[in-house]
Amino acid sequence: MVSWSKWYHHVLGNPDSIDAVIEACTWYEREIEEAVKELETDGVNIEALELKIPGLLAHRFNQLQEIEGIFKVVEHREDILKSKHFRNFTEHYARTLSDRTAEKYAEGMTDVNEWRACRLHVSHIRNLYLGYMKGLESLNFRISDVVKLRIAGIEDSTL
Repeated sequence: MVSWSKWYHHVLGNPDSIDAVIEACTWYEREIEEAVKELETDGVNIEALELKIPGLLAHRFNQLQEIEGIFKVVEHREDILKSKHFRNFTEHYARTLSDRTAEKYAEGMTDVNEWRACRLHVSHIRNLYLGYMKGLESLNFRISDVVKLRIAGIEDSTL
């Protein structure tokens, strides 16, 4: 199993393999499921949670950056395939095609569509991580409000 900090290099090292991207996506989907559980605050000590947030933020932000890198690799691979097919349609097709028609044909190729679907999947995972980051930001805001209430003398405040 590849550790989270190695997925980008794993995908980059296998640029023609959709399987490497699917493995990374599967791993990150499991990670985001675990991450969402980190946002639950029932019965958690505020001070302990406050100390934990910077570490959570750093860890999950690093994972988000890794996903962004994988997204760029997949996007680049899709563009390469689309360009290859476009060139083939404009140079080697039996009749002359307009650039727009050749582009449409290239976009309709099976391998281009597979990589597009893969790119959309990685994009979905990236959006899940962005949602988690917003949740973490909101949690941090709530904690700071409770801390301010405690400073003001209201000791029975909880999340």
